[in-house]
Amino acid sequence: MTSEIELYAVQRGIEALQEKYAVLLQKMNELLETREALESLDGVDSDSPAWIPLGSGNFVSGKVTDPERVLVGLGGGAAAVKTRAEALKIVERRISELESEMNRTVSDIHRLTSELRRLQAEYSGESRAVDSEKKTEAGN
Repeated sequence: MTSEIELYAVQRGIEALQEKYAVLLQKMNELLETREALESLDGVDSDSPAWIPLGSGNFVSGKVTDPERVLVGLGGGAAAVKTRAEALKIVERRISELESEMNRTVSDIHRLTSELRRLQAEYSGESRAVDSEKKTEAGN
């Protein structure tokens, strides 16, 4: 027997997965921008002018002293100097991992959506059966 609680739980699960997907999509966009920025360093000369991001849309004027060396965040506040090629490989790996996670999330959304439809059909059928019983009892 399907209850409204089960329906609500599945709906909430779908909403949580949709929120997760939105966060993953935001991370993907950031990684794609990072890849593009790293690729744009190709052919940049030392001492080329650049706008260095400070965060929140703020930048400071600076110079690219060595376009082949990149400070790469490793997580947990740690970072390491890598070559541009190494940094690109790291970003590509992160993009690939994120694509896999996004695909799993989409699959989970589809699975729960199918489950929700099944539960809704079951609940709807039960409701009609109860209504039919009430009409029969009322007629006697």
